[in-house]
Amino acid sequence: LTAERFVADPYGAPGTRMYRSGDLGRVDAHGVLTYLGRSDLQVKLRGVRIELGEIESLLAAHPDVRIAAAAVRGTGEEQRLAAYVVCRDAAAPPDDGTLRAHLAERLPAFMVPEVFVRLAELPLNGNGKIDRSRLPEPEVTRRAPDASGTATGTATERLVAEIWARVLTMDRVGVHDNFFDLGGNSVRLMRVLAGLREAAADGGLTLVDLFRHPTVTSLAARLDQARAADPAGPADPADPADSAARGRERHNRRTDARRLRSRKGTHR
Repeated sequence: LTAERFVADPYGAPGTRMYRSGDLGRVDAHGVLTYLGRSDLQVKLRGVRIELGEIESLLAAHPDVRIAAAAVRGTGEEQRLAAYVVCRDAAAPPDDGTLRAHLAERLPAFMVPEVFVRLAELPLNGNGKIDRSRLPEPEVTRRAPDASGTATGTATERLVAEIWARVLTMDRVGVHDNFFDLGGNSVRLMRVLAGLREAAADGGLTLVDLFRHPTVTSLAARLDQARAADPAGPADPADPADSAARGRERHNRRTDARRLRSRKGTHR
């Protein structure tokens, strides 16, 4: 605890230390210091500890966000990490994809909120601090796939749609469906990236790219663009559908191996 709180002072002489108080603040362009809350608002979601204050401070650092709050909402399997933002321009708020990508560049995937709620103001208590008990519950409805847009055109779209359906445990997905509207979250998005890499079809994309392209058609187009721009890549890559089949075979083999080891009483 001592080492965590008393850290090296980057502005002082060698060997000097500074105290990490846990308070968060921001200095704007006019030199005004704004208090943003505490950094030690720890919560546990899916077995992982999350610092809500860190999410809030990074969201508030976005140029289109005035102030933000984060909280875990729901119970059981419906628990979700939610972010509440007050935008500088209510008429032109940043979309969810922009905010997710902003956070994904700075935080691990499990700390990126799954839902964003826009508010005119954050509820405050008598001391002027955020009253988290009065933050509204976000919508928890899981949208059904768009039946009118399930037809996939290119081989890359078929690959992406197949991986999404497997990760989201759905029979099919539409090419214009939003991954997060279908119940996706940052952890599931990591599985999508793993599936693309297994199929040797990730095009060098990162998790941030997947946050920025949350539909099948936009992600497929980005993958095609990345492969076309990579001179070191294969000139005529294998059909993504064949790559997906090989990825499924590897996945099934690993699953069967785990089950066999479990029956034998070993978990190596």
